[in-house]
Amino acid sequence: MGGCDQSRIDDSSLAVCFRRPIAGETVSTHGTLQAICRTDTDFCSMVSQKGLIDYFPGRASKFIPDQKGSLDLIKDKASKLLVCIGAAAGTALWRTIWVFTSNAAFDGLNRPTWMPPSWLYVPIWTFLYIMLALILYRMWRHAQTKDMGTSFRILGIFWLLHLITPIYFYRASLDRVVVLLFSQWIALTILAIRLHKPFSSRVWLLLPLWLWIGYMNSICIAMVFLNP
Repeated sequence: MGGCDQSRIDDSSLAVCFRRPIAGETVSTHGTLQAICRTDTDFCSMVSQKGLIDYFPGRASKFIPDQKGSLDLIKDKASKLLVCIGAAAGTALWRTIWVFTSNAAFDGLNRPTWMPPSWLYVPIWTFLYIMLALILYRMWRHAQTKDMGTSFRILGIFWLLHLITPIYFYRASLDRVVVLLFSQWIALTILAIRLHKPFSSRVWLLLPLWLWIGYMNSICIAMVFLNP
């Protein structure tokens, strides 16, 4: 764009060079970014690190040249996806072990009428863990081009709370389970808000888990009152 001197770049000139076009301008901001990124990788990396990638929602990351070959890129994506699936599968196994051992503790408790049958939990949680693996994968893939540190910490808090919850199910400590489930629901809400801007088309991956945890918490709250 006019007035953009790459030899003397600072925060203010970056904002000038890569701002949204105003009325009457015919230049293509996206095209300029694309041209510079093809010839000056370091400069484009600096733009990304400074967060000015937000001036180009959903597009700027595509213009950053990948130094890996296509085969290496495929391997990198596949390995990240497998790690995410493995993390979700490990969490599912951990939860399954605790849930099956806690069945005896719940047999004598009164339950609300809207509690689903036990056979329904396996397919629902399988689907939810797939969604969780996909959102983790999306976050990991874009960790180098977007400020994802806080989002990863929020997801980590959710994951930790999720791992702790089955222990209190086993002990039939319903009041603590309610607190843990509500904390998970809050963490997912904050995470969805933070991810809305970089992943507006992918935030829906969190919606099923968000709804299910809220639903499960309503069951636990009802059981607290039904079993004083």
